[in-house]
Amino acid sequence: MIRYRPFLNCDPPALAEIWCAQSPQRGLMQPMTPAVLDQLVLAKPYFDRQGLIVAEQDGKPMGFVHAGFEASADGAGLNFERGTTSLLMVAPGANQQDIGQALLGEGQRYLVERGAKTLFGGGTDSMAAYYFGLYGGCRLCGVMTSDTVQSQIYRAAGFAERQRTLVLQRDLAGYRPLVNREIMQLRRQCQLQRVGDVVAENWWEASSVGQIDQVRFELESGKGAERLGQISFWDIEPLASSWGVHAMGMLDFQVADDARRASLATFMLGETIRELQSFGVTLVEVQADERDVELVSVCQNLGFQQVDVGIRYQQPNGDA
Repeated sequence: MIRYRPFLNCDPPALAEIWCAQSPQRGLMQPMTPAVLDQLVLAKPYFDRQGLIVAEQDGKPMGFVHAGFEASADGAGLNFERGTTSLLMVAPGANQQDIGQALLGEGQRYLVERGAKTLFGGGTDSMAAYYFGLYGGCRLCGVMTSDTVQSQIYRAAGFAERQRTLVLQRDLAGYRPLVNREIMQLRRQCQLQRVGDVVAENWWEASSVGQIDQVRFELESGKGAERLGQISFWDIEPLASSWGVHAMGMLDFQVADDARRASLATFMLGETIRELQSFGVTLVEVQADERDVELVSVCQNLGFQQVDVGIRYQQPNGDA
């Protein structure tokens, strides 16, 4: 008989074993260790042991589900009305789907009991961001389509797709920035400046991504009188170590609403990639909402290729 219980302090070795037994996936950091779980997941200030539920058979953990809540609008706390299943993992076996379905239900029960009115599937940067740097890529964007077990569990439970995020990567071997008349003109008129340390703006940001080192650039007009945009990258660790490359991923990209917006975005991303290349970076990742036609087009023009898709699921009949 399988029972479902909250996390215990003795669980990390068994959870790491379940993690390591998963089929190879681009978006899953391997190998997992108890120390990494302790440092990057269990130490989060918003961690609640009741939300990490373990499936146990004859005293042996067979899987787990981790549920949590959205950050409040001001980033100072949690919004308990909107919750998500951040990650669901089951040891390979004949009853993998059955255990997965039961775990999903246990996670939803936990969320509802604490006030959730809207239920999602998959962690994001602003919702239950426990596995940043361990799952997905440079950002958290739901459940990866390459994660077939999790995807099947959500679909079988009747969850609907709410949002699709494209995972785009560019190998920097032989990379050269795009050159045309507009880009050359911008190069004469603008300057890309690296800024100092990036400081967290609120409690949520400090709690979820405060442990990472960001590299931020700002694009300024030639006279420095106007900031035209900013862009931030980080080194996607420890996930990128699984890929065997020195990779950096985009965290933030803002471009001024300007008649040259598309050209500014292309110039800024292209020049930033060239700077990262000079640091020894060999791979760059960008995630883009599939509805963001402008960003997707900019990435395609710079030679990015789609490697995966992240799907944010939502329970049927849930609120927006």
